[in-house]
Amino acid sequence: SKLGNAAMAHTHGIGIPALSVANQQTRDALQGFNILSQGINAGTPFNEEDVEKSEKEKQVLRFLRELDPNLVSQSEVIGSEVRNHAVKSAHSTHQYSGSGAPAWAQQMMQTMSSLQNSVVALQASVHTLKNGQNELKTGQNELKNELKNELRALHAKISNARVTRGTERLVPVPSMQAAPGTPIPNSFPQTWQAFMNLSQNSCAEIEAYYGLQVGGGGEGQASVGRRNALAQCIGVPLL
Repeated sequence: SKLGNAAMAHTHGIGIPALSVANQQTRDALQGFNILSQGINAGTPFNEEDVEKSEKEKQVLRFLRELDPNLVSQSEVIGSEVRNHAVKSAHSTHQYSGSGAPAWAQQMMQTMSSLQNSVVALQASVHTLKNGQNELKTGQNELKNELKNELRALHAKISNARVTRGTERLVPVPSMQAAPGTPIPNSFPQTWQAFMNLSQNSCAEIEAYYGLQVGGGGEGQASVGRRNALAQCIGVPLL
């Protein structure tokens, strides 16, 4: 992209620290999903991924705050918004620094001037723009649905991490690997004790749903190694 090509040529003049999240379980889960941004040191090359990640970080923290105020504080949500603004401002200042508008912007203005002399060309341009807007909206909706699914999985894992007794209920975790609309297997354990007693057949079905390496079947209890791998996937603590 144009932002990426220009950004990598120069470096940040000042550092932008990483966001601090006080809740340990929330912080661990966010780091597990690679959502928390790393601090940006002065002298670090500009990278458009910093903008994308800080924006996603802001959206996720705001969503979690609305979902459960105990997960993220209001000050942390505001901090994520301030950090996101700082990252975007740094990139904007760099992108539009120097003399005059960048080459691509100058070319766009020349194109617009030419379009003013041709009604037909202008109508074609508007038609193309509308198609582009529709495509953009479709892409945004797909991204929102994907993000919502990730957030549901994140919240479920955080809830499961709090389970400390055998009879406490587990929250089913949506899979990031399964095709959209694929239901969570009925064999997903309802409690921590049920998870510990998973059969090999049930474990194999759940492993396939999460895209894990599927072990052998059978009515016997699943091995400790298989349960450990599955526990990391759905956030279950092994007490």
